Amino acid sequence: MNIEDTLKRVAKEYPATKVDKNKTEFKNNELVSFLSKGLPEYSQYVYNENLFVSNGSAGKGNWAAVPWIGVFDSEISKSAQRGFYIVYLFSADMQHVYLSLNQGWTLFHKKYKKNGAKKIRQVSEYFREKLIYSKNEYSGNIDLRWSDYKNTILPKGYELGNIISKEYSLNEIPSNDILENDLQKMIVILYQLHKLLIDTNNIESSISVILSKIDLENGLFNSQINENDSDEEVKLEEKPNTELKSAVFTGKPHKRNIELKQVKNSQLGMLGEKLVLTYEKNKLIKNGLINLAYKVDHSSKTKGDGLGYDIESFDSNGKKIYIEVKSTTGSKEEQFFLSETELQASEEYNNRYRLYRVFNVGSDEGAGLYIIKGNLKDNLSMEPVNYRALPKKEAN
Repeated sequence: MNIEDTLKRVAKEYPATKVDKNKTEFKNNELVSFLSKGLPEYSQYVYNENLFVSNGSAGKGNWAAVPWIGVFDSEISKSAQRGFYIVYLFSADMQHVYLSLNQGWTLFHKKYKKNGAKKIRQVSEYFREKLIYSKNEYSGNIDLRWSDYKNTILPKGYELGNIISKEYSLNEIPSNDILENDLQKMIVILYQLHKLLIDTNNIESSISVILSKIDLENGLFNSQINENDSDEEVKLEEKPNTELKSAVFTGKPHKRNIELKQVKNSQLGMLGEKLVLTYEKNKLIKNGLINLAYKVDHSSKTKGDGLGYDIESFDSNGKKIYIEVKSTTGSKEEQFFLSETELQASEEYNNRYRLYRVFNVGSDEGAGLYIIKGNLKDNLSMEPVNYRALPKKEAN
């Protein structure tokens, strides 16, 4: 069943008043099951490698004042309670339906209590300004006509959480081609929002960053750190051991044969890079440089290997720095290997170059970090251990 037929069925069969809802059996009702399946054609939908899923709700045990059908980017939300998503919201009187870019009210209500309404409204307004869309085509307000339902706060949450929306009359539902086109455009806008989130693995943290940015713009946030303070705690989502602890290299190298097999340690390297990405974003946020935190770039992924560094970030003065990450499961005394490209990059960028040595990755005591700044030839003791070779003549 396509979008047009789905909306028409809900408009026709869903109880439109409190009296209707009290008279219509909820349990085993076919419409309840129908709504829960959402839009089947979007249940395994992929956009730009992001998996979208769809489901909906008529309520839990009783008819909801406002039924809904959602389309979720599974990386940033899988339910209407948390995260950011697209949703068709039906007004309580079954006269209108809104295609809404919305966000989970439950998170704000539980975390911020009395301030929840203010906070979710701030986030809505923030994205309304940041996203690119036709201002003439979308509205920032929705009216779900739920005044007769005083025993629920969800409709109010949907209204507050609305970022942008498009309204349809259920008496004059557009053709399915129009509805499909509108939904596709909203998916593109949601994808924009996805890319603006600073940490898609932690939506609550991303929301906190946005609210801190708003406070900063309003003159309410003034947290400062020194770039040389390397003891900032950083959460690592991939492992239970979640801290990067400051350390100083002792100058006593400990050789391990396992390090010679570093070509097999791509997963370890990626884990260390993700640690440093989080470390850098947190550093900038705590220094009040929230705009720059969004610009930290995982260059080895976005631009490819061979640059001589893995991450582009910024120092506490807002100047760009280039970071090469070297990770190990061993201690801070472990030796590490450098490429000629890395040495050349450190010479080229000099004072803007950083080598981040991440050690004890995955250990019980937690990962640690020390930083070497500038030209690596001036700051490291090095010895050649490998040679690039070709036969002088054709081998037999």
